[in-house]
Order: sequence, then structure tokens, then C-alpha cells
Amino acid sequence: EARALATLRRRGDCARALMTAERALDRAHRDEPSPWVSPFDHASLAAEASVCMQQLNQLAAARQHSEQVLTLRNVSHARSRAFGQLRLAGILVSQGEIEHACAMAQAALASSDRLSSSRVAALLHTLCGQLTPHSTIPGVDDVVHVLSATLTTRAHTSLLITAAGNAQT
Repeated sequence: EARALATLRRRGDCARALMTAERALDRAHRDEPSPWVSPFDHASLAAEASVCMQQLNQLAAARQHSEQVLTLRNVSHARSRAFGQLRLAGILVSQGEIEHACAMAQAALASSDRLSSSRVAALLHTLCGQLTPHSTIPGVDDVVHVLSATLTTRAHTSLLITAAGNAQT
């Protein structure tokens, strides 16, 4: 609900929906977690809040929520961490912290090198586009090159996986 309200640019309603979600999460009873589905937890809510705040152009709040995701998610949640790192890198670019964004992008690449998630690829693509105009800053061109190469490699891997799945035997 909060994401829909953020898309509609309804800041107050979005904030209320996020607060309601947080209160509901705090009240939720703690059953044994499912081995099949990850529970929606405070890190999940922080990720959703970051998306909302970024859509509403509230970058300081978006950054805070992305940083909270990284605090709450350990390395066993590689995909969630990669989302948080890449979203944070994009926010840092928007805030003019290009060098910090590059460092976060490199950390995300290092931790997500085996992920073939289409959402990770989309965030990598967006970040590459955000950083490209800053290529004259020392080190940024190198990061853009690595991001581009990673996207190309992941695209080829995805094609190979698709082709192998569709191959006739």
C-alpha cells in the first residue's frame, strides 16, 4: 500500500501506511519461520520504505532506510543485501556522493557476483546509467566499466541458461 501511495506522490498517506505496517510488524506473533518463504521482517519493511522514500524524492530518509537494511541483513541474505547496497549507491549518486556510491557499488558487485536475479540486474543497469555522467571523476569510469562488463556477462549467462532450458534432447 505504501509503495502504491508513493507512486501516487501521496506523502502523508504513504508515511501513515508505513507506520501502520511497522506497528503491525511489531505486534506480529513469532511462529516458527517457514522453511519455504522468508518472513516479512523489519529489514523487509526498511527496504520497502527506502523504495517509497526514493520515489517521493526524500533522499535522506531513503538513505537511512537503505542503511538500516544493510544493518539488519547479514551476509546469508546476499540478494537482499545486494538490493540494499545498489539502492543505497543510487541514492548516494543522487545526493552527490559519487565516490561513496562507487565504493558501495563495488561492495555490491563483490557480494552479488553469483546472483542472477533480474532485479539485481535492473538495479545494476540503473546505477550504471546514474554514474555514467560522472565518468570524469577519478575512479568512476572504472566502476562504470565494471558495471557494464558485469551486465554483459550476466546477460550472456541468462541467455545460456534460457537456451539450455529450451534445448531439445
